[in-house]
Order: sequence, then C-alpha cells, then structure tokens
Amino acid sequence: MKAAQILSAALFTWIVCLRLGQLILRAIPLKPPPLAERFLSFLLGSAVLSLSVFLLSVLKLAYLAVFLVLGILVLAASLILRLPFPATGKLELPSAWLWIWRSVFSIYTVLYVVCALALIDNFLRQTGYRFPVLLARHYVDTVIDSLSIPRSWIVDSTGRIVKHQIGRDIAPDWIERTLRELSAVPRP
Repeated sequence: MKAAQILSAALFTWIVCLRLGQLILRAIPLKPPPLAERFLSFLLGSAVLSLSVFLLSVLKLAYLAVFLVLGILVLAASLILRLPFPATGKLELPSAWLWIWRSVFSIYTVLYVVCALALIDNFLRQTGYRFPVLLARHYVDTVIDSLSIPRSWIVDSTGRIVKHQIGRDIAPDWIERTLRELSAVPRP
C-alpha cells in the first residue's frame, strides 16, 4: 500500500512539473523544438515547483492538501488551455552538446554527493550518533541454530555487550525500558 502511495505521488509530481513547465513556456516567447519541449517543460516546471515548495515551507503552509490543490490547479489550467502532451521520440543532439551535458551532469553529481556526505558527517560528529551494529548473517547462521529463541543485544561503541536478552519481552513498558537502556549506553 505504501509503495502505491509513493509511486502515485511521484507520477502526480512528474505530471504537474511537466504541465507547469508547459504553461510557463507558453507564456514566454521561447519556442523550443518539439522533441526538446518535454525536457525543457519538465526542467522549468520542476524548478518552479521546487521554489513553490520552499516558499510554502517558509510560510508554514507545507501541507498535503495545499500541494494537492496547487497541483490540481496546474492540471486544470493545462486542460482549460488545451495544452497538448509534448512530443515523444529520440532527440538527436550534436556530440559536442552530449559531451558538455555529460560533463556538467557528472561534475554536479560528484559535488552533490560530496556535499551530502559532508553534511551527514558533520551531523554525526555534532550529535555523536552511531549506527547500530547488527550481527552478520553468517555469524547468526553458524552460531545460532534455526530453531533458537530470538535474542537481542545492546552493544556500546567499544564493542562491549551492555545487554543481552533472550526471548521476547512482554512487559507493557518494554519500549520505554529499552529506550532508557539504549540512552544509558555511554557515547564515545
């Protein structure tokens, strides 16, 4: 069910970006070639939609209902103006343009990934967050037989086992107790 919601939201966003870009291209004197119209429409529409999401977030109006209403308004405007769906087919670009596009896209991708990793590293250093360590599948398969009782471990950053539990905890306050035990583990 969740996957269907995500896919339908992605499809809705794609159509809204495409139609919003078409509306903007229709309002300006630039007339791209038919096969480039789909790409430029989506690019322009996604930039405007991204800016709209930012502005709605700043204004504290970033709610699902607001996004749906704006998307439906864009789709309604494209239907009222009877905008045709952009042409499909293969767009032939000169090889120089392809190399320029690939170079710029590659540089952008590298910079984006490096900046994202730097932000993640900065967050981890500031908060002292450490990812939980799960036992390797091979270890579980060789040490624990397939009919064993479930086990849970809390391991600190030095690798020392702080808590080992065999079986399922059925106490009503097990979530709160487990969170207390996890927060009691010393941070490095």
